[in-house]
Amino acid sequence: MQKQKFTHFIEKKEEGSYIKIPFEVPSDIDKLIIEYDYPRYVDHTTEGFFKKEEVSVIDFGLYSNRGFIGASGSNRQRIEISSHSDPGFANVNIESGEWYILVGAYKIEPSGVEVHYSITFIEKERTLYKGDTHTHTVSSDGSYTYGELLEKADKEGLDFLILSDHNNFTQNQEITGREKLTVIPGTEWTHYKGHANLIGSKQAIKDPFVVKDIADMHELLTEARENGAAVSVNHPFCAYCGWEWDLNNTSFDLIEIWNGGIMPDSNKQALEWWGKQLNLRRKIVATAGSDFHKVQGLRNLGQPVLGVWAFSNNSYDLLSSIKKGHTYLSYAIEAPSILLKAEDGIQGDTISSKKVSFTVENLKKGDLLYFITDQDSEIVTIENNVDQLIVNKEFSNVLYTRMEIYRKPFSDSLKMPISLSNPIYFK
Repeated sequence: MQKQKFTHFIEKKEEGSYIKIPFEVPSDIDKLIIEYDYPRYVDHTTEGFFKKEEVSVIDFGLYSNRGFIGASGSNRQRIEISSHSDPGFANVNIESGEWYILVGAYKIEPSGVEVHYSITFIEKERTLYKGDTHTHTVSSDGSYTYGELLEKADKEGLDFLILSDHNNFTQNQEITGREKLTVIPGTEWTHYKGHANLIGSKQAIKDPFVVKDIADMHELLTEARENGAAVSVNHPFCAYCGWEWDLNNTSFDLIEIWNGGIMPDSNKQALEWWGKQLNLRRKIVATAGSDFHKVQGLRNLGQPVLGVWAFSNNSYDLLSSIKKGHTYLSYAIEAPSILLKAEDGIQGDTISSKKVSFTVENLKKGDLLYFITDQDSEIVTIENNVDQLIVNKEFSNVLYTRMEIYRKPFSDSLKMPISLSNPIYFK
């Protein structure tokens, strides 16, 4: 946390004018807290009567290096600016550079007024956020309105949601940024030959879904990327709506290998395909989503969930970390979390170091940890419940390392995957 404090004196002759006060915003800042104070009132006691006289009124406005952020008049002396700014101010990803306060000298006492400003800079810190990347509302074939979906997500303890209604954009217009959790716009481009999430743009494509051939498909996905969307190929091996175009001839950013709405065998096939591609030196980021439409049997929002190691919970940082593979996939919010860390990166990164630290939390007795490389895998059985386990390993002559965790729901049942990480790659 960093702070800047300064004082600005306003003379009586400046009354009715606007004054710019520049200040410098450092890099990697998640939130600004701006406070200001001045002697607005003077107390008088005349002939036994108490009187409070307003002698100065100072208005507040704020500009970033990109333009106007907002204004609050004179009734607030504390303003927070972030991806979830206070009302009256834009939700922003805070960029470094010169910003300025716009002082409105509405009323100034005859002797002038001294205004004290304090700006607190809250730095970004890599934190774990858990969310659902594949959700539907009544804008397509979901059973929940946008507001009901957010209420349910908050109840389930999620930090973010990605909207993905079929071939529709209207749900994205409801995003205000005032919600308790971060909502990222998206659309599930839905075609007879496959589905793909277009994430991060309120309207990634002009023509909602009509393509005639593979050339049209490439053109559509290229358009989405040019409009700022990340492309995720959804449930590629689903028996009913899998990806019928050649995955080796499709440009995408993510592949959904764990989908909550399809049969486990289809997810298993996707996981096996992904593992083979990693061994062929393809750096492909895996993701997971519930494909939530309504509560149905064991199917629910946040099952599975994507754990994202990001520097903030704003949509920019979340989506950036998702695209880089700074993530792990798990069956539910309470499943074990996974962090692979080296001196020069975490999962999803390509590192020069050969030493990797595996940090896993919320393990249960009997859980099976698979430490996987392109050469082999090592299995460790957890003997007792563990809140946090840290394992340090050194690697040589391997392309990557990653982790999968399995659990038997019942003593005589088959083991099931409960968490798995994206790889950390070696130079």
